[in-house]
Amino acid sequence: MLRRRYLPWLVVLTLFVPAVASAQVRSRPRDLPGYQQGYVLGVRAGTDDYRRGAPFDFSIRIDFRRGDVGYDVRFGSRSRYRDEFRRGFEAGYREAYRARRVGPAPRAPIGRVDVAVQQGYSDGYEEGLKDGRDRKRFDPVGERRYRSADRGYNRSYGPKDIYKANYRDGFLKGYEAGYRDGARYSRRW
Repeated sequence: MLRRRYLPWLVVLTLFVPAVASAQVRSRPRDLPGYQQGYVLGVRAGTDDYRRGAPFDFSIRIDFRRGDVGYDVRFGSRSRYRDEFRRGFEAGYREAYRARRVGPAPRAPIGRVDVAVQQGYSDGYEEGLKDGRDRKRFDPVGERRYRSADRGYNRSYGPKDIYKANYRDGFLKGYEAGYRDGARYSRRW
């Protein structure tokens, strides 16, 4: 007798609970503290990069890499916070960087130049970040990679001298951005 009485309720609950749970999961990420914190910092970083003329690349930002800015034990798992923070950071960065553009999107350099500039920017950012954190003097030209300027070169890219010139341009821009981020990071601690 009792089973017949509760059977309709069990049917309703088995259909209703998964629907409610999936609705909560879909609407939840933006409400999480990690996502919100990441979004705010992503908007700042995207706006800053666009104003400086830096290439669109949120993954090189120190806050994105760390992924735990603003973390508190009350928020639960640090790894989950990092995941949500990075999702929010990426969304904020994309929105801010793209919203600042007026007219057609700026065109990226084509072919060899793009590879050299990107490799130089990435290497320069790493070196600048280290120097900024360690509070060393600003000296991109003194870096070994800047002087050699052939990291990542392949003969299929064309003349080595052109690659080196483009690599050094990217390195200088990356070093400046990394140094600024590293100095900001060292002041927090």
